[in-house]
Amino acid sequence: MGTALIVLAIIVSVALGFLVSSVWYRPRKGRFRVLRRDPRGFTFRSDFGTFTIDAAGQSLIRIAKEDISRVPLAAIQRLAYRYHEEEAFLAEVAIWDKSSRDVMGWFEISAVLTDGKRLPLYAVGQYGPRELWAPRLFDLEHGLLAKIGLFKSAEDRSRAVLEELQAAFAAAGRRLSLM
Repeated sequence: MGTALIVLAIIVSVALGFLVSSVWYRPRKGRFRVLRRDPRGFTFRSDFGTFTIDAAGQSLIRIAKEDISRVPLAAIQRLAYRYHEEEAFLAEVAIWDKSSRDVMGWFEISAVLTDGKRLPLYAVGQYGPRELWAPRLFDLEHGLLAKIGLFKSAEDRSRAVLEELQAAFAAAGRRLSLM
């Protein structure tokens, strides 16, 4: 009876640990939903608004809250794909880890205009522990969580969105590279 209870406690602890980890590692922001895809245009919704790549009108239309803007496709020089990290302050406080600084890694896609301005199209972030002693342990944890469907890589998602956006701009007659 005692051994069964110990085994049950271990199983429950591991399952609870996986559940907590899946919440920590869930992507932040990262909304990307294709609303329309046809020869006339491509419309998608992200955390920055609703965008239409209008092939017929040769423009990018952005609707965000009460702001509507139109950018000619010819005014878009390229797409910018970048990664940057911010300190994951809340995670640090919650787990009382002062030995190293965990991060929130952000993958961002923007349209770079000919005047140098950037129009954000998509962003997704993901918590990243930075324990010096356990990177392989975290890789193993990510792999196990991915196998059971509780971990989705923000980097993989952002690269898929980038490919989809490049294809949509190309279909509208404006091939955009990252350089």
